[in-house]
Amino acid sequence: MAFETIDGQPITVAAGDVQLAQRTAAALQRLVAEDGALDAAITTAEGDSVEIAPFLVAAFQQLASLLAQGDDVALVPVHKELSLTEAATLLHVSVPFLRRALDAQEIPSSGTGDDRRVRLSDLLTYKARRSDENRRDLATALAVAQEAGAYD
Repeated sequence: MAFETIDGQPITVAAGDVQLAQRTAAALQRLVAEDGALDAAITTAEGDSVEIAPFLVAAFQQLASLLAQGDDVALVPVHKELSLTEAATLLHVSVPFLRRALDAQEIPSSGTGDDRRVRLSDLLTYKARRSDENRRDLATALAVAQEAGAYD
């Protein structure tokens, strides 16, 4: 199993590391679950200790949980600009679909033609907005079907 940054720098996780990730995720989950008491530190084999900020404890817990499940993970800064192919892959859509969304200015982009770039933060905003719209549309369709007696 491996996880990779969007820049393509692979980091391989050995099968035995999955069990360690599971134990790590469980330990971090206990820290996160303790009413926000997220005091933690990393201690090296030499005895050097570094305090870990609470938001990093929560981030490490999420990362460890994903890896413990065998999921691949991409660590990407939200200000990163993505190519059309990377953006389409992240949205699970085709590049032509993405081009139409960019042409309609549903998602901000820079550049022209196939050299356009999309900020990850703008892509995530678009994805969240589409998910919200899809949920509303589904709820509306369900309500209309129930009123019509489709579920009696």
